[in-house]
Amino acid sequence: MMKRIILLVIVTLIAACTTQTTTPTSIPPDTLTSAPLPQGKTIIVTSTSDSGTGSLRQALLDAQPYNTITFDPIVFPPDAPVSINVSSELPHIRVNNLTLDASNAGVILDGSHVTGEWVAGLQIVSSEANTIMGLHISHFPGPGIAISGDAKHNVIGGDRGVGAGPFGQGNLISNNVTGIDLATEGTALNIVTGNLIGTDLDGSDWLGNERDGVIIWEGAHNNTIGPGNIITNNGGCGIKAKGADSSGNTLTQNSIYDNGEVGLCLLGGGNTTIATNCPDCTEEPHSDEQASMIFHNGVILTMENEAVASAIAVKDERIMDVGSDEAMLAYAGSGTALIDLEGRTLMPGFVDPHSHIFANWPGDPEGAQNDILAKGITTYGEMSAHESIMHDIVDLERAGRLRLRVSLYPAHVDNCGNLLGSWYLEDYPVTREPGATLQIPGVKIFNDGGSCNVPATSYNYNGRTDFGDLYFSVEELSAMLIEIQSNGYQAAIHSLGDRAIEVSQKAIAAALDDGPNTLRHRIEHNAVLPDELLPVYSEHDIVALIFGYFPTCSFIGDTSHYKYVTPPEYQYLEWRYRTLGDANPDAHIAWHADSPPMGSQDPFLHLHGFVTRKQIREDGTVCEPPEWAADDLFTIEEALPMMTIKAAYALHREEELGSLKAGKLADLIILSDNPLEVIPDDLLNIQVLMTMVGGKVEYCAGRPTVLCP
Repeated sequence: MMKRIILLVIVTLIAACTTQTTTPTSIPPDTLTSAPLPQGKTIIVTSTSDSGTGSLRQALLDAQPYNTITFDPIVFPPDAPVSINVSSELPHIRVNNLTLDASNAGVILDGSHVTGEWVAGLQIVSSEANTIMGLHISHFPGPGIAISGDAKHNVIGGDRGVGAGPFGQGNLISNNVTGIDLATEGTALNIVTGNLIGTDLDGSDWLGNERDGVIIWEGAHNNTIGPGNIITNNGGCGIKAKGADSSGNTLTQNSIYDNGEVGLCLLGGGNTTIATNCPDCTEEPHSDEQASMIFHNGVILTMENEAVASAIAVKDERIMDVGSDEAMLAYAGSGTALIDLEGRTLMPGFVDPHSHIFANWPGDPEGAQNDILAKGITTYGEMSAHESIMHDIVDLERAGRLRLRVSLYPAHVDNCGNLLGSWYLEDYPVTREPGATLQIPGVKIFNDGGSCNVPATSYNYNGRTDFGDLYFSVEELSAMLIEIQSNGYQAAIHSLGDRAIEVSQKAIAAALDDGPNTLRHRIEHNAVLPDELLPVYSEHDIVALIFGYFPTCSFIGDTSHYKYVTPPEYQYLEWRYRTLGDANPDAHIAWHADSPPMGSQDPFLHLHGFVTRKQIREDGTVCEPPEWAADDLFTIEEALPMMTIKAAYALHREEELGSLKAGKLADLIILSDNPLEVIPDDLLNIQVLMTMVGGKVEYCAGRPTVLCP
C-alpha cells in the first residue's frame, strides 16, 4: 500500500535519525558563503520562442559566471504562466555561479515536443554554485532537472514564500519521466529545497512524474534533499537512493506521500526503507478521505505502462487510487459503495476521436449518446459537425444532459471539397477546459474524396484515368492551416490516398514553419502509405488516425460496397498501419471508428480488426486477410492504448483521461471478459456491462445490477 511519510527529522541515508523541531522553507544559513560575490550582468528573457533573440535558449548560450537570467513579467505574468515549448535539448549549464530566477514570473518549460529517450529539462554539468528557482518544468522525456559530472554546491529551489511567481523560489517539477536526478561520483554538496515535485500548491494529484520524484545514484553523495520539498503522486518512489556508494546524503523536513511505491527507497547498501528503520518517522494513511466507491476482486487494465491491478477507488468524479484489494479497501468508510467485480475486467472507457454518430441520429442527440455509451465509449469526437449538430449538442450540454465527453469539430471544408470557411468562429470558439463534458478543440478539413468523389492516389482506380480527386495544393492547404491555427484550432485533415497524404504532410510542415505541432494537427485515415511518406509523421509530430476495422472481403473480391477498388499491384500500400507504427515508434497514432461500409463504431470490432484483419460476412462466414494485409497486425497490448490513452492525446485530453491513475477522471467500463486473455476471434463476443463517466454510471447492461452503483 502507498504510504504517506512526513519527514520531521534529518535523515542520513542508511544511517540513524535525529529529531528536528523547526520546519524552515529556505536554504539553511550555514550552507551560504559570507563572502560577497562578484557582480555579473542580468540577462532578461523577453521571448516565449524556443530560440532566437530574447529566448531562454539564447540566454543559456550567452551566460557567463555570476550572471543572472530572469524573465520579463509582462511576457511571463506571475498570475498567468506562459509556456516555452522546447523543441530540443536546452544548452547545459556549465558555468559557475549562474542564477536562473523565475520567482517573479510565470514560466513553464514544456518538453512535450522534445524527442529522445532521456532528455532533461535543465541540466547542470560539472559546474558549481548555480541556482535554479521559480520554474515549472514539465513533460520532458527524462528528468525535470539533472545534476551530474563534477557538480557541487548547486541549489535547486528556495523559499516558496519569496517572489511574486506561483510558487516563489521553489520549482514545480511535473509529468517528466523523473523529477530531479542527481548522478555520478562528482555530484556532491548540492541542495534541493522548497520544490513541488509531482504536485502544485493545490495538491493536484495528476502532476506526478512517471518514475521517481528524486533519484540519487551512480555515486552522488553528501547532497541535501530538503527542507520544504513536497514530493507526491510520482509513479515510483518519492526519493530513491541506489548503490552503497551513493552515501552520506541528507534528508530533512520533506513531505513525501502518495507515490507509486513507498516514500523512500534506499537500494543497495542497507537495502531497506527509512520507514522501517527510523522510529521517529510517522506514517499516516494514504488519504484522510473516504472513497465514494471501490471496485475490487477484479482485473484492472490501467493503460499505464501495461500495469494491471485488482482494485480501484473512486472519490466523486475522480480516481483516488489504483492498486491491490487490501490497499484500496483501506479507503472504505461508512458511505463507500463496495463493488465485487468477481474477476471481471475493468478498464478506461474507450476514446473515439473521430466518428459521426450524432450525424447518424439526426434530431435525436439523446439517442446518439445512449448508443455511444452502450459501446463503452466515454469520450468522443464528432467530426464535420454542421450548425444543426453543433446547436443540438451545445444545447444538451447547457441543459446538463450531456452524459459523455464530446469534442466537436465543425466543418471547414465539406466532404465534396467545398470550402465552408470560418463560420464557427463567433459562436463556437476553441474550448479545452479540463474536466469539461463539451470541448471544441479543432475543425475538420477534407483534402480528397472518399465519401464524396474518389480518394487521390498515385495510381488509377479501375475505370478512371485521373488519379482521384485532390481538393487542395500544398500552398492552398498551408494557407488555410495558418489561418485556422492563428485562431487556436487544431486541424483534422481527411486524407485517404497517398497524393492527399503527401500534400497534407507538406502543408502541416509549412504551417508549422519549423515550430512544434502544439495544436496537434492530425491526418485522418492515412490509408495509402508508400515508404517515402512513413517517416514524415515523426519528423513533424503529426498525429495519425487509423482504422481498426479492416474490409477484408472487399480486398479479396467482394466489390458490392466499394465502387473503386485498388488494383492488385498497389494493394500492399493499403492500410500499412503496423509498418507505420514501426517506422514511427514515438509518433502519436490512434484509432478512430469512422468506419467504412459494412463497419460499425463498436470498439471490439475495431480491436478484432487490429489483431486479426479478418472480416465476418453477414452470413457468418469469414473473409481471411491476404498475405499482404496479414503482416500488418497489432497485438492486443499495442491496440488497446491506441483506443484509450493515445486516442485521448488526439483530443488534447491525455492528462485527465484515457488511463486509470490517481487524479484522473473516473471514466471507466466493466467488461464481460478480459481482452488480454480471450482468443482473438472471441473479442467480438465481449460485452460492455457498465459505462461510467466522471464517477456516475451512464450505462448498465440489462437491469441495474451490483456492478452499477
